[in-house]
Amino acid sequence: KQTVIEEINALKTYLSKISGNFKGSLIYDFSVVYVDLCISRLFEGLKKLNLLDNTVVVITSDHGCSYVNSPIRETFVNNYHTENYKIPLYVYMKDISPNTYNQYYTNEDVLPTIYDLCDIPAPQNISGLSILDVNNCHSFAISEFMGGGCPDMRLRPINYVIRDNRFLIAYNVKLTQDFGDGEIAEVYDRVIDKSEENNLMRSNNFSVDIIEYLLN
Repeated sequence: KQTVIEEINALKTYLSKISGNFKGSLIYDFSVVYVDLCISRLFEGLKKLNLLDNTVVVITSDHGCSYVNSPIRETFVNNYHTENYKIPLYVYMKDISPNTYNQYYTNEDVLPTIYDLCDIPAPQNISGLSILDVNNCHSFAISEFMGGGCPDMRLRPINYVIRDNRFLIAYNVKLTQDFGDGEIAEVYDRVIDKSEENNLMRSNNFSVDIIEYLLN
């Protein structure tokens, strides 16, 4: 009962700070407040047990969403835009200096990074590289989007997406096709079109030659 009261009070506190022109999703924001409360409980529990100083805490998430339109987009989306794939990862250790890494990394890099933080040699049978070495970042990221709802893998195409600091490319191909027989569905220039709204594949002036390096 006390736990539920604490959660309701946290939501009420957040709600009281929202201005009248709020355009986001309360359900989404409430979920963030709830998760934040759970993380606080985790740390408080470790402190009470005198375990926090000897514990590495790793907090990450699934992909995000902009499904409910405002404030990110004016139309309904459920896709591979970059705001859906900026996946946060936090690592806590006692006495570690705060640092932020904004390059491209993969989930395979998490475990080697933790070993590196603990000054323990990473086993040879794990893949990935520690992000503490700035030379280990990637110049691009590849993701896969299966579509909203319960996908019928035999009928609908899979969206393979590659992005770097310049372009985002969505490539559609069915399981029954050879990979090279798919089609480029969408291309966005992320430098001049930061919200990824102008699909260059609809432009008569666009040449795929400029994105050949990513397609390869």
